[in-house]
Amino acid sequence: MKTFIKILNLLILIILVHGCKKETDCGDQTTITNFYYVSNEYKSKIPYSGNDTIIYASDANDTAKLICSEKKIYFEEYIQNIGSNDCQRKAITKYENIIFDFIDTKRLFNSFSVNFNRPNLNGTSPYFTSINLTINNTLSVSNSFEYLKNTTSSKDSVSVGNIYYLGNYIDDENKFVLYNNIKGFLKFKTLDNKKWTLIK
Repeated sequence: MKTFIKILNLLILIILVHGCKKETDCGDQTTITNFYYVSNEYKSKIPYSGNDTIIYASDANDTAKLICSEKKIYFEEYIQNIGSNDCQRKAITKYENIIFDFIDTKRLFNSFSVNFNRPNLNGTSPYFTSINLTINNTLSVSNSFEYLKNTTSSKDSVSVGNIYYLGNYIDDENKFVLYNNIKGFLKFKTLDNKKWTLIK
């Protein structure tokens, strides 16, 4: 009988403790999702369509014919938990990437990829639209549309089809990669020190 009373008292205590526990009202726990797109202004300045064939010549008399094999759009995701410890909800931020992958028909380049995106700066808000060039999965340079304006210097120009296109160096210090908003990458230097120039 005493054992039964002890068990009964224990059950009553558990019920009382549970009943006194404060329920937390967290309200809406829906995941927040924000999208950051490349702006229409900068999309109109992308010089590639996805059906491109571009040809470069090097100072070592090599010629590379690059055919765009794929244009793809994907969203890079960053996930954060926001709110208090008792009431957390997920916040997902998605940044648009527009990528053009090229195949070199002569296999002089293992890979040649151009990416236009809204970067995630410091893990918070995106401020710029970036242009990124990756060659052979090693050489990689980038800068933002906001900083690139076609120069008026003739030395920073390339003749393509008897038309001179002025460019701007993406890598300001090294001046190895010259870019133009109409023709794309006019010049670049690879890690083997070859200098490549757009000819078509």
